Amino acid sequence: MLKNFGVIIEIATTFNFEGNQLEFTKFAYDFCIEPCNYFKFNEMFSFCSNVDEWSDYAQSR
Repeated sequence: MLKNFGVIIEIATTFNFEGNQLEFTKFAYDFCIEPCNYFKFNEMFSFCSNVDEWSDYAQSR
């Protein structure tokens, strides 16, 4: 079970493509007990479009 931010980021970084990382973090959001740390994922993404998409998603939840 995905619980904390550290576990989720560790799994997300195993994906080779940033788009896959983005989709995984969206999926994992509902399973995280630390959603207040999710803003830290912005640092993981290199493409501005992914940062924007992630920010929009997290704010909508």
